[in-house]
Amino acid sequence: MTASNENHEEHRHQIDEMNSARYAELQQRWHGWGSPVGLGLGVLCLGLAVSSIIAAIGVVTAAGALFNS
Repeated sequence: MTASNENHEEHRHQIDEMNSARYAELQQRWHGWGSPVGLGLGVLCLGLAVSSIIAAIGVVTAAGALFNS
């Protein structure tokens, strides 16, 4: 193998390492609750929880009104 080919292979290896590190960094941005997807799911779950609590209060209030009349 010539010196030129060795330099080319070394350069390619360095680029592959940089791309791998960049991919890992980008992947971490989209992982966990701090990511846009995680935040969206968190807001959705919070909204469903609040809606469920409001519906439960409405059911209990309506049932109380039926039994007290």
